[in-house]
Amino acid sequence: MRTLIKNAKLYDAFHHYELCDILVDDDRIEAIEPNITCEDAKKIDLTGYTVMPGFTDAHVHIATFPPDPKGVKVEHEYVPDTLLGFAANGVTLVKELGMCVQAPLEPYLEWLAGHNQADKARIVTAGRYIDVKGGYGMGPAFDGPPDWGIQIKTPEEAADAVTYQYQAGVQGIKIGISDGGMGPKAGELSHDMIRAIVRRAHSHGIWTSAHVYKAEDLWKLCECGIDEAAHTPHDRLSDELIGLMVYKGMRMTTTLGTEHKSPDEVRLPPNAAVDRQKAFEHALEQRALTVENLVRFHRAGGKISIGTDYMLRGNAMETAMINTPDLRGLFQGGMSMDDIITCATLNGAQACGVWDEGALKVHFRANLLAFSGRLSETFRELEHLPFVMNRGVVITDKRAL
Repeated sequence: MRTLIKNAKLYDAFHHYELCDILVDDDRIEAIEPNITCEDAKKIDLTGYTVMPGFTDAHVHIATFPPDPKGVKVEHEYVPDTLLGFAANGVTLVKELGMCVQAPLEPYLEWLAGHNQADKARIVTAGRYIDVKGGYGMGPAFDGPPDWGIQIKTPEEAADAVTYQYQAGVQGIKIGISDGGMGPKAGELSHDMIRAIVRRAHSHGIWTSAHVYKAEDLWKLCECGIDEAAHTPHDRLSDELIGLMVYKGMRMTTTLGTEHKSPDEVRLPPNAAVDRQKAFEHALEQRALTVENLVRFHRAGGKISIGTDYMLRGNAMETAMINTPDLRGLFQGGMSMDDIITCATLNGAQACGVWDEGALKVHFRANLLAFSGRLSETFRELEHLPFVMNRGVVITDKRAL
């Protein structure tokens, strides 16, 4: 089936509001040029609309404990509404960085394969964490099962855990290296373990990612060859560290978190002996420093992806959305809108190991979103999108409403 999109203004890493038509054949872009004619194609007139590629959320968790009004935790439940919500809201590709449930890997991968449909976001997954006893996702700092991940003791076991997951069907590997203030470390992967994980993953052609919140731990990850920091550290990155990361080709994901507008929006632990105003000021300072790290990394030549660290919250159709708070944060930090959009689309897709999404190019997957007018510096146009095409299928069309 062919679809001809007429009179669209294209905006992505390679176009800046260029007026073109887009011919879609099945799930691929067949042609991009002015004044395309195709008699057998279904025509969609997007005069006055900007068309962009589908966005990528480079840090989500799909396999997680669902909210339960009775407060009863279940073994595991995978919520397809999350994938539906992302796709309907213009996020057509998501990168899952670790299952947050005590559940076997194979049934989950089978579940994902059964939801590989045009009305849902495409997902690449790191499967289960690989870590030592007491490591991130495995220890007492979490109110949940102690063995979300695969527990290893030696570099050989670490490498075997990678091969097991690869043969099961994962697209990447996730490890933990620092806790971000969630409690004292009870265990940590050694240099030899991390190197074994990276070498084995790369031998299988899959990526590696690490949970990290501290600059000092980035040195260790860089030295061991990890492909990606799944978060941006909250303490200042030195110029030397940024230079090493860029030299090694290490990517970084945003996960800036909530845009706090007032002290009342700051969430405090129960019975916390913390002044809310001070917590608010600390959150603002931490966010500003994290943005500064990202912008300096970008200006040095590093590649950034946009990620939310999303876990199911409320109605996924309303919460699984493009990460506009992080886009605004980068813009306020001094990055250009063009570069930010590249981070949120092409860079994100490539960080997922996907090389035919994230841009408006011939032979790329036809994942498109559209909104009236041009993109503003608030990025509000990307919220509640009137038009989304995923894999060549129109899944959201509110233009007439």
